[in-house]
Amino acid sequence: EFWNYLEPFNRLPENPTEEMVAVYNTKGIAPAFHAIKESDTSVIGDIEGLTAHRELFPKRYPWVQPLLDQYDIEIPISDERFSVDVQVIDTNYKILMSVSQKCEDTPENEKIFVTNYLEGLLVVDFIYSSGSATDKQKSQRIIDGVFDVNLVRHPFRSKLEASLIRPATKQIGWAVYGDFPQFMDGLGPAVIFGGFSKNNHADRVDFYKWMMSTKGIPKVETEYHQKIHQDLIHNELVNAGLLSYSIYKLHTYKAVRPENSPGLVVIKILFKRLFPKDHAAEYQRYLSLLDAAYPKTDI
Repeated sequence: EFWNYLEPFNRLPENPTEEMVAVYNTKGIAPAFHAIKESDTSVIGDIEGLTAHRELFPKRYPWVQPLLDQYDIEIPISDERFSVDVQVIDTNYKILMSVSQKCEDTPENEKIFVTNYLEGLLVVDFIYSSGSATDKQKSQRIIDGVFDVNLVRHPFRSKLEASLIRPATKQIGWAVYGDFPQFMDGLGPAVIFGGFSKNNHADRVDFYKWMMSTKGIPKVETEYHQKIHQDLIHNELVNAGLLSYSIYKLHTYKAVRPENSPGLVVIKILFKRLFPKDHAAEYQRYLSLLDAAYPKTDI
């Protein structure tokens, strides 16, 4: 009877926005990364191979060519930055991405930002699409170094969100980690999550769900981290306007027990927003069904 009561909460509101529909339909599945062929030898420091991959890059990601045309640039190939030492490459690209930290909003700085980001993305895509197994195991810090740009404070986020930051984060960063979740340690979760804006609830929920359901991600399978991601999903659902659906999802996470838990307090607040005129009676009805189905406990 309790779950029959809750089932109608598992729905979209009337006249939902496209964003609401996208959030509601999230599955927690990482984007596909399209590998080319794994090399028998290391490609780290292979300038010739990186140069050849530059020709393929816009074909692999259609959003790249419009940026090259718009800013009239060619992605740089740096012998100095793409050295033969993985740790040096990581540091080099982290420094390169920090160039735009708190910079002024000028056309020149915007072009520098786009150029640097595309160079870093090219390196990551080359290593994980064509590198050796050892390259991929050693290069997790390079991903963090390149996508550290998602954590940098710069004035171009809104302007480049749709054309560069979001597709790069999804189709390269997250997609690589989708194939190699065991590499997502350190700053991995933060740099990928940082590529999704505060108004992009669908990508955020999708990413959190993937983090919760994917085995092998370091430090994410603990009960503590699972609880954090459950709370973050709830926040995104509420911010997207899916109050009813959030109530339903909170119960699938078993967040309302023990008695007087924060989850139960949250649900009471959501009832006030969903039923402004008769929330007290509706909440009491809910609570009586909950207590009958799942008796109060302090455990």
